[in-house]
Amino acid sequence: MDRKNDTAEQVDPTEGADGGRSVGKLAIAMALVASLCAGAAAGFFLAPSPQTQHASVTSIDGSLEKGNDENTAAAKKKKEKTPSKKEKKKKQKKSNDKKKSDDEQFGAKGVSTFISGNSAFVEFPPLLVSVRSKRSPRHVKIRIVIETTPEDSEAFAIHSYHIIDTLNTYLRTIDIAQFEDPTMLSVLKERIAHRARLVAPEAVIHEVLVTEFLLS
Repeated sequence: MDRKNDTAEQVDPTEGADGGRSVGKLAIAMALVASLCAGAAAGFFLAPSPQTQHASVTSIDGSLEKGNDENTAAAKKKKEKTPSKKEKKKKQKKSNDKKKSDDEQFGAKGVSTFISGNSAFVEFPPLLVSVRSKRSPRHVKIRIVIETTPEDSEAFAIHSYHIIDTLNTYLRTIDIAQFEDPTMLSVLKERIAHRARLVAPEAVIHEVLVTEFLLS
């Protein structure tokens, strides 16, 4: 009877070993779950929030946009400082026109040059001289234009003082009766051309034009 009770109270060693293994597995599983939970929590707290990401992207875009604006402004400023070919050509033409205008102002006051094609017209200021007369003093007012080439027009402008002086001297020697002759004008043009050639022999004279003639 006692042996039966002893046998019943004895614990099965296999059952104890299985229970220990189960507990160990459970502990390992709980440790793994805790580790995974800790990793997930750490990732959640360390990951940047959507607001932070948006702010970073905005900051980068803002920097790029600012850089592009600065580059555009610098390129525009450089373009404004650098004259274009058209502006250079216009400036050069203006400089040449000014130089040409200055060249046309050579000589006596009132002398002007007009160029048309292959001809140039050098206009002299009006000449007013007193002429010989048996009665009261008489005066002759005459304005002349010398037609020449564009290349020789400058020569007449440069020698304009001498031409005016020569013509004043010549006109004073003419008698009033000669001025009253209707054919005198054509003769006068030839004599003026002859005296202008003496002053500027290197220049060509196509014709002398009398644009004003007044006898008073």
